[in-house]
Amino acid sequence: MLINFILFNSCWFALVLGASNGIVWPGMLLAVAFLVWEFCRESSRGRLLALCAFALSLGLLVDGSFVALGLLDYASPWGPLAPAWILTLWVVFALTLRGCLGWLAGRYRLAALFGAIGQPLSFTAGSKLGAAAFPGELGLVYLGMAWAVVTPLLVWFAHAAPLPSPVRSADEAA
Repeated sequence: MLINFILFNSCWFALVLGASNGIVWPGMLLAVAFLVWEFCRESSRGRLLALCAFALSLGLLVDGSFVALGLLDYASPWGPLAPAWILTLWVVFALTLRGCLGWLAGRYRLAALFGAIGQPLSFTAGSKLGAAAFPGELGLVYLGMAWAVVTPLLVWFAHAAPLPSPVRSADEAA
């Protein structure tokens, strides 16, 4: 869990500082290394990949909406979408849910509180480092509300969501 915590924070700083300075590839490379490390040690690789895909989808939806509505302005923009570095942070955050944040499993109210407080604090820190800007304080409120929903959803997906079984052909079933 300690390595998971260290890798997450290293990725966060590398991605945020990289975005602030227009050099995101080192953070992206570190995030790929983190993903590979987690993949190698995970017994349920399908669940881990599904969790990362789910987090990425939520990132596209949530942060993409915030960008489109003008509630967030990111460094290293990607047009009307959330930039790649912030989407990578969604995946990196998801990697902690079965690691250092595994204690949130089944504690959905606590996860909601954690998301409602933790993510606005994280975004505020990122904005102070130059990676994002909030056109107003209302953006932070909306961000907290969104993460009060998103965090328990990600926790549920990481630990309790049933995954579809692979489809078998008729020959395999026989």
